[in-house]
Amino acid sequence: MDRKFQKSSENRMRSNLSFLSTELVALIPYENQAIYVENDKAKASDYSQVVLVGWENYFVFPSNLRYLSIAGCFLTEEMVLSIARLKKLENLTLKGGFPWYRREYRCWDVTDVEFPALKYLALHGVRIEEWKASEESFPVFEEISIRTGYFKEIPPSFTDIPTLRLIKLYDYNDSVEVSAMNIKKEIEENNGCDSLQVLKL
Repeated sequence: MDRKFQKSSENRMRSNLSFLSTELVALIPYENQAIYVENDKAKASDYSQVVLVGWENYFVFPSNLRYLSIAGCFLTEEMVLSIARLKKLENLTLKGGFPWYRREYRCWDVTDVEFPALKYLALHGVRIEEWKASEESFPVFEEISIRTGYFKEIPPSFTDIPTLRLIKLYDYNDSVEVSAMNIKKEIEENNGCDSLQVLKL
């Protein structure tokens, strides 16, 4: 790759952006494989391009992002940690994904990871079977939107998130609905009020 093009691309990706929507095309996490990122749209400076990113630069996002949408990806440890480094991120949408490459990518474990400012999370068609989280993972979490039939339950630790107000369910397994209602019931019993709304859409 031309070094001038690479440096220019890196500078633009690291500029003071607040919104980024990225679609990852045929992203398979093999070591040393190059990754194509396309359709980067920034609120501050709209542009569309295809950038070749090496594995060592995997998911290096502008630090000031508040809104991030990613389509077509694996929830690898590298990706999760890169997103967690975005200390101002409030809104995260994860869409789609390719068939499972390795078994460990079927579990999204953020038990020891914190998303300090995240208020809204959307999981739409994400190919995970299991989701693990602690109450420290999402300290100011308010709303989650689920549109996937792959995973089986919402983490029980969500009962310990005092800011949680809304769970939206679109396409889901029965067990996901059961887990959502169990969380709602436990919050009511613990707090003495109906603070969590579960919408089945």
